[in-house]
Formats: sequence, structure tokens, C-alpha cells
Amino acid sequence: MAKQQTSGVQEKVREFFSVNFNAIPLKIACFLAGGVIGSHATFLNVFFVSTGLSKFKAGIITGLTYAPPIVAGPVWGYLADFSGRRKLILTVLCLGAVLPILSTPWVARAIYPQSKYECGNSTTAMLLGGDNINGTSGLGLSDAATFGSRIECEHLRDEALDTLFWVLLAIMLVASVFLVPLQPHVEAIVLGAVKSGKTDASYGAQRIFGCVGLAAVNYFSGKASAHYKVTDISPFSAAFFLLLPCALLLIPVCCYLLRRLKNSADAINKDEETAASLDHIEEKSNFNQIVQLCLNLDVLLFLTTVLIVGLANGVHLNFSFLYVTDVMNVGMSEMTYVVVTSTISEAVMFPFTSRLMKLLGGTMPSIIIGSLAHFVRFLLMSFNISFGVFVGLQTLSSLGFALAFAAMMEHCHVITPEPIRVSMNTIMTTLFFIVSQFIANIAGAKIYEMYGGKMLFLGQALLCGVWSLIMFSYLASKNIHRWHAKRTRTTDDATTPLSEH
Repeated sequence: MAKQQTSGVQEKVREFFSVNFNAIPLKIACFLAGGVIGSHATFLNVFFVSTGLSKFKAGIITGLTYAPPIVAGPVWGYLADFSGRRKLILTVLCLGAVLPILSTPWVARAIYPQSKYECGNSTTAMLLGGDNINGTSGLGLSDAATFGSRIECEHLRDEALDTLFWVLLAIMLVASVFLVPLQPHVEAIVLGAVKSGKTDASYGAQRIFGCVGLAAVNYFSGKASAHYKVTDISPFSAAFFLLLPCALLLIPVCCYLLRRLKNSADAINKDEETAASLDHIEEKSNFNQIVQLCLNLDVLLFLTTVLIVGLANGVHLNFSFLYVTDVMNVGMSEMTYVVVTSTISEAVMFPFTSRLMKLLGGTMPSIIIGSLAHFVRFLLMSFNISFGVFVGLQTLSSLGFALAFAAMMEHCHVITPEPIRVSMNTIMTTLFFIVSQFIANIAGAKIYEMYGGKMLFLGQALLCGVWSLIMFSYLASKNIHRWHAKRTRTTDDATTPLSEH
């Protein structure tokens, strides 16, 4: 008996450490997709501020870049379902994402070279008016001439900053049409490959490498930014340079997965209860299926929960760096510990998300637990705490992102008929990654500028806490109703005469 138990344990250990070669491309795709996020998402606000823009304008640009993908994301997903040209769409997304982002540092220097607009010193006159003003050299100006030069310099600086704002906004709007939907598109490919039955791996076991890629690329981007010194070029430009290899390498890896997915049949059956309630949807056209599914009350509440949890993720990604640099005076290298800590905790959690979902009783309870984790994290972040405690709180991303997002992907796959699976997956991930980011940056930037980071974190905590309570009450009432209906049927069957059976 003891020998059997020992051999069983050894077999499990061997299975745990064994290499699943069929899953390696999935892991690489997740790693590269995470690297795409780590090389730009958390650096956008600090990059725009470092070019000379105000925090509010930086938040406006970052927020508005999520406006076009609200439409473009589902359109790309619908085109993938309708045309079947998923490789071509993937290639267009990758190439369209890279070029505009890489141009922003050089465009910013061309429009607003900061060294030229250092108003208030003696060199300003030479830059603006040459070597002779009022009959004197640039370094020997009278007080009146110096004041006039300063006013002119400030006027030209304001004009240059306005031009910089609109040009950077235009570039980011174009880039966002390709860059932002890229992540949901890769997520759909990976989930489809996992569910195809080609491998025995779970989605969480693959998604862990997205966290590893994000943490690794984000960390090295921070290090590179700390050492990148070029006149009138933002040091955070170094982070964007790592976007190029991550995006380009995604093309052959994901094309291989799509080729493999095309030859595989989807072996996953929907949950019996969900399938029974949605069978009539499968008879309609793709668009009508999507509309009818989204109008289902359970699906509407699920998508709202996705939006709120995604909003918490957006506030964390876009304002944590600003907060620790502004309030805690943390350097560029140390600030990456915030995102690195959260992604490492997510990486640790992802392999266990499938088992934890079963333990918690399903996908929706797991999502609610993730929302509660955000409530605790942001509530504590709104207090006066040390940088070490602030970093330690980011470990709650293991529940707030890893568990919640894995449960969302599983839940979306279960409730969606096969013909519209990519479209619905794109809609869900668009809400999580795009719509929420748009709201987080626009509203969050205003709250941050007016009331500070602590008030922004407190508001996010209250939003997650209240919605978690609403969803818990809804699920509890639904389970009570289901239990009561089942008990009523059992009582009716017991009291029914045998002749009527």
C-alpha cells in the first residue's frame, strides 16, 4: 500500500515536471503577447509626461487610444469569423501596431525639443532672437528685452506643446486600431488551441507565460529607460524598442497555432444547463446570435463584471507608476517592481486557476473573488503606506487578474456557440482590455489631477466592493430559486399517484 502511494506521488511529480512539447508554441505566444503589453502599456503615461505634456493631457491621449478599438476590436473579431483569414488579420495587427509607436519619440523631439524651450535663462534669447537684440549681444540683454524674450519663448512653447498633443494623439489613435485588439486576438488563438484537444494543458498553465513575458519585458524596459540618455528624447522611449521583436515574432508563432487549430476539432462540450438555455441561438445568423446572446440577463451581468474588473486592472497599470514616482519619489528602475510583483504573483497563480475554480464552485464565483481582491488592494493603497507595503499589495493580482481573467475566458467559452466564439471572445476581451482602459484613463486622469492618487484608488475600491456584493446577492438568489424549484419538483413527484407516472 505504501509502495503504491509512493509510486503515485512520484508519477504526479514526474507528470508535473514533464515537458509538453505541443504546448510550447502556446507558451511562446503568451510570452510574446505579454511582452507587447510590458513594453508599452505601463510606460505610456510617464512617456507623454516626460515629453512635456501635463498629466491630464497624457491621460487624455492614453485614454482616447482605447476609443477606436471599442469598435475596431469586435470588427477584427467578426472579420476573423466571417472571412477565416485569421493569419492575414494577425499580420496586419502586428505590423500596424509597431510602426506608429516606434515613431513617437522622434516625432516628439521634432515638434518639441525641450532644450530649445528652457524659458527664463540667458540662452533663450540666442535661440529665439539671434545674437543682437536692442543693440546688445544675447548674453547682455536689458531687463525689458529679457522679459520680452521670456514671454515670446513661453508663447512658442505653448504652441509647440499644443501641436505635440494633437500629433501624438493622432499617432496613438492610428496605432490603437491595431495595437490594442492584438492582445484579445492572441488570447482567442491560444484559448482555441487549448480547447482544440491537441494538448492536455489548461489555459491557465499557458497564460502564466503571458505574466512572465510582461514582467520580464517590463523590468528590462525600466532598466533600459534608466540608462537611455539622448538629448530631447524621452528616456522611456527605450521601452518601446522592445515592442518591435515581441510583435514581429508573434506572427510566425501564431500562424503556426492557427494552422494547427484548423486541423483540429473542438472537443469541448458546453455546460448542459447553459447549452439548453442557448440552443435556440445557434439557429440564427452570426450577428443575430451575438445580439441575442448579449441581451441575455446572465450574459449582461457577466459582461458588466468583466468591465468593472478590467477597470481595476486599467487603474493599476496606468496610474501605479505615476503614483509611486510622484508621491513616493521612487526611481525609474524601482518603479517597475510594482508591475513585476503583480505579474509574478499572477504567474504563480495561473497554473492552479482551473483547480481553484472547481474549489470555489465555478467561474462566476471565481470572478467575484477576483473583484473582492481588487477591493482590498485599492482600499489599502488609498492609505499612507510605505513603498514596500504598496509593492506587497500587488500580489493580490494573483486573484484580481489571474484567477478572474482565466475564469472569464472559461465562462465566455462555455456560454458561446461555436460559430461566434471568436467574436464573443473579442467582445469580452475588448471590454476587459479596451473599454475599461478608455474609462480608466479619461476619468482616472481627471480624478488623479483633481484629487490625487489616493482618492482614485479609494473610488476604484468602492466600485469593486459594491459590485461584488451585487453579484454575490444575484448568484445567491439564483441558487436559492434553483434549489426551491428542484425541491418543489421532488415533492410533486413524491405526491403524484403511481397511475399518473
